[in-house]
Amino acid sequence: MIKTVLMDAALEPMALLRKFAASLDTPTVRSMIAKMNKTNTRISNHIMMKMKGANLFSARSLKGNLKLSLRYSYLPLWSLLLTYSCTVNYHQNNLKNSPSLYLRQHAENPVHWQNWSDEVLEHAQRENKLLLISIGYSSCHWCHVMEEESFEDEQVAQLMNDRYVSIKIDREERPDLDARYMNAVQLMTGQGGWPLNFVALPDGTPVWGGKPTTSSSSHTPSPSASLMHSSAQS
Repeated sequence: MIKTVLMDAALEPMALLRKFAASLDTPTVRSMIAKMNKTNTRISNHIMMKMKGANLFSARSLKGNLKLSLRYSYLPLWSLLLTYSCTVNYHQNNLKNSPSLYLRQHAENPVHWQNWSDEVLEHAQRENKLLLISIGYSSCHWCHVMEEESFEDEQVAQLMNDRYVSIKIDREERPDLDARYMNAVQLMTGQGGWPLNFVALPDGTPVWGGKPTTSSSSHTPSPSASLMHSSAQS
């Protein structure tokens, strides 16, 4: 009977969460649900050990406290699901709340920049769009030159927004991604540097990349525009 009381208390929040998460099936959500399941199993097992020998009345009187404990253990997941339930608008620049100074420096670009995440990759796969990944860092001179010549250009931004899912990466925040794409460009071109720009498949697999050169006149297409036209037409 005590086990039945415990299971009743645990199933209510689980049923609600599973229903709520059904349309938010992402790697991050699945991982957190698995962690919460393990946490609640430990909570239930611990309380059952403490309640051994308790009579039915005592078990029922503790049901309310148990429900509260289990619900508190789900707070991180509730918070995550509520965040995802507010539909992310991928048709805008989403860097303004980034913890990275470098990414925030690009928050006013007309490019619809996104932070790297599993959810953004899944969005690209749903939209069947290539990724345009740009990697740099806040003190990089040529990163800011490229921003002025390309990412602040309305025509370039329109092309990027129409044909790609554009992702900005701070190499100091994500050295793992920087190393992955730097290794790829060095294999492709024999050289590397920053800003590092890559066209990739929706799952992040690198296709083509390089370090741009600056345009010498207003009649010369920006390096980013030339890259995007070539990849979009291939």
